[in-house]
Amino acid sequence: MKTILLTLLAAAVLCATPTFTLTVTPSGPVSVAPGGVFIWTYSLENTSSAGELLSLQNVSFSSFTLGVLTELVSANPPFLAPAESFTGDLAQLNLSPNPALPSQSGQFIFTVEFLDSEFNTVDIQTVSRDFTVNVVPEPSTWTLLSAAGLGLLARRRRR
Repeated sequence: MKTILLTLLAAAVLCATPTFTLTVTPSGPVSVAPGGVFIWTYSLENTSSAGELLSLQNVSFSSFTLGVLTELVSANPPFLAPAESFTGDLAQLNLSPNPALPSQSGQFIFTVEFLDSEFNTVDIQTVSRDFTVNVVPEPSTWTLLSAAGLGLLARRRRR
């Protein structure tokens, strides 16, 4: 009876889906001035309990037209043993000097592979994280808009 119970317990551990935690910082919308640069970071933690190694295999992005989005993830990110974590740069946005839209949303897409002690693939998981970029006018634009608003108020008072 003990042998059957231990065998079932071992099978349950081996069949458990490996787990991890992935955080993209910042997680909410970001504001960038035209021609500006913004960098996202990521943190990856292996929370698997069965002893698998974790490896970040690929990072990609959805189509993005407000500027140039460049992947900054190391070509060889480290293997993470259970309870280990890694933090690094994810992507850099060089916003166009004349963006066509006031904001745009997109996705970072991550492919994570879990390996056993012999480096055989145990599981592959793909997850995505959403992001939004809001274009913030330059200070000179705010000055021009403020002057126009004051001009309209002065004109209204004269009438």
